[in-house]
Amino acid sequence: MEDPLLRRSPPAPHDPSEVPPVNETAGNRFFFNARRKTMGRRFSKPEGYFNKLNYTLSNEDPGLELGILPEGCPHVLAIAGSGARVLPLFAKHPEVLSCVDASTAQLALTQLRIESLRSLSHREFLSFWGYPGEAMSPPDRKEIFQLCELTPDFRKLLLPCFEEVAWESILYQGSWEKTIIGFSRHIQRLMGASLEKFFLCRTLDEVHDFLLTAFPARRWKLILSLLANANTFNALLYDGSFPKRNIPESYFRWYANGFERLFKLSPARENYLLQLVMLGRVAFPEGMPLEAHPELFHSMKSGIEKAEIRYSAGNVLDVSSSLAAPVDFLSFSDVPSYFAGEQERSFLQRLKPSLGDKAILAIRYFFHLPEKLDSSGFENVTAAHRERIEKDKTPFYRVEILEKRS
Repeated sequence: MEDPLLRRSPPAPHDPSEVPPVNETAGNRFFFNARRKTMGRRFSKPEGYFNKLNYTLSNEDPGLELGILPEGCPHVLAIAGSGARVLPLFAKHPEVLSCVDASTAQLALTQLRIESLRSLSHREFLSFWGYPGEAMSPPDRKEIFQLCELTPDFRKLLLPCFEEVAWESILYQGSWEKTIIGFSRHIQRLMGASLEKFFLCRTLDEVHDFLLTAFPARRWKLILSLLANANTFNALLYDGSFPKRNIPESYFRWYANGFERLFKLSPARENYLLQLVMLGRVAFPEGMPLEAHPELFHSMKSGIEKAEIRYSAGNVLDVSSSLAAPVDFLSFSDVPSYFAGEQERSFLQRLKPSLGDKAILAIRYFFHLPEKLDSSGFENVTAAHRERIEKDKTPFYRVEILEKRS
């Protein structure tokens, strides 16, 4: 039986000509050429990287950080990203939540997320951002944007983003999201009708049967090969700033293991990342990111009302040293994977004076682990959170949980 949600046309936030016709030869040639352009570069961020929206949805499941964060934490410091990794943290009612990002545009988007959740109902929030449910008209979206209390500079940054798409949703307008949507077209063409069957599975037993009897394993290996061998995000998104791999696994094995974990964790329709990677959009309400979950909505809203919220643009190490109050919980994202040299070795020691006693650090590493890291004064408590880590719906990171010791 066909699912009507699978018949909807995916969003077209960018020119389809960005993605070449798919066949094994052309696909490899396209990705090889893209990779060749970036070989030999250092992974410092390119010029202009911080002046655009790189993320508008989310590439991390903040359920991990939410599960670790203590209720009523005095001071949370979080990498902002799109804001979707920040919103769920309000459900634990922190006293102060400081958002930091090297990109002012990402901070602006984070403030819009926070202020829209503060002022809208759950249904309105989903419609404004373009999640499954009732569609919102462009005039209504524009009116809500104008009513949200944003700082003038943040409003000025975001206004062109909405105007560019005529006040449609900007949920898929980030560079990362556009790259993933482009790659999803390869997957759709290679997997064909089996993709629809995969998303019709509603239980893990059905998923298991599908993987054994109907999953196109050879074509899936080709997809993983294109993704892994091409260093796709380096070529198409980061323009040479991709983390330098120093983990023992190959790119292919890393992605293969991650997707295998996802396939066993829940039906694909319950995972927003699988929907985005394979369908090019979030199509099923049961798989929306945590910020859109109805059971968290009122807790997030009350947390926003009670919290003091701060926004700081810059390097998280510099920002943390300028904060008046010590940080009790740091949601670090995968930022340390982009550190190099002395910064890579000493970032924990640079942070230490800014952290309160028993402060918790939640770190995600993406292909790169810090070399010769000085972790003195910190205890690795990752093992105590293993169960939560195994339930992470974005399992393409190596997670480390540290606790400061006095």
